[in-house]
Amino acid sequence: MKMNRFLLLLIAITMGLCSCSSGGGEKIPENPSSQQEKAKIEILSSSPTIEQVGGTVEITFTSNVAWNASVGTSSSWCSCTPNQGSAGTCTVTVTVKENDSFSERSAQLNITGGAAKQGLKITQKGKIETKPEGDIDDMPVHPL
Repeated sequence: MKMNRFLLLLIAITMGLCSCSSGGGEKIPENPSSQQEKAKIEILSSSPTIEQVGGTVEITFTSNVAWNASVGTSSSWCSCTPNQGSAGTCTVTVTVKENDSFSERSAQLNITGGAAKQGLKITQKGKIETKPEGDIDDMPVHPL
């Protein structure tokens, strides 16, 4: 009987020591998705308005991931370069062709990286409508 008590006591002490942590064990990793930084893009430039004759404008943004830039597919009059790059403070040059219509037009510059996406509206003025000056015979006559 004494032997059984001694054996039970020895088992209890052994189990107690095995369940204690010394703090030097292997760390349990955190959730892997919480360790990865979320993709983030921030456009630093404001939406530009470009004159009717066309031209270029630089758009500055920051990204913490590799990125791609594009202009809406229906905007053959507007393009951007470069169309991809790596993380950091970046600049894309938007080139706009002359607007031959009297209507203002716009396109969307899209910058994407990972799950992040930001857009910026590019607006271009239309032609200014001018009226021909009247003939001197069309001027009103006032009596003296």
